[in-house]
Amino acid sequence: MIKSMRTTEGFTLHMQWIEQFVKEAEQALELENVRTTAQTVLFYAGMHVQIEKQQAAASQDHKLNGSHQAGSSQTETTNDWLLAPEEEVVKAALEITAESFHPLLKLSLQTVIEDEERLLTLEERTYIHSYASRYISQIKEKVNQFGTYWLH
Repeated sequence: MIKSMRTTEGFTLHMQWIEQFVKEAEQALELENVRTTAQTVLFYAGMHVQIEKQQAAASQDHKLNGSHQAGSSQTETTNDWLLAPEEEVVKAALEITAESFHPLLKLSLQTVIEDEERLLTLEERTYIHSYASRYISQIKEKVNQFGTYWLH
């Protein structure tokens, strides 16, 4: 029971931080800042990986009634994908994301890790902006579904 309370408090703090970032990210998308949009895509990719890992751990914990098993799945969720290096986030996200978004994730990673902001073609800029909105909407829906599942 205490473990659940700690998890709930941590989740609430994470959600407050996430909500603030989401507001700022949506403003960046409206301003069409490509680098910030790419960073936002990678943030959502981290969020996607995080919730998928938490859902897998939660369903495994739900299936297992033994307390000795529940402790082992906690180690899987201790990795905070929202703070992980971008390369790791994209690698993990590619495994769970629809193929249609793979170029977006790769291009976003390339845009973020470049030391100098490289000159993007008009097609690349358009691609990032049009697919970023779709990708973000999809992840928001998953986060909402997970929040509903997690809180009930």
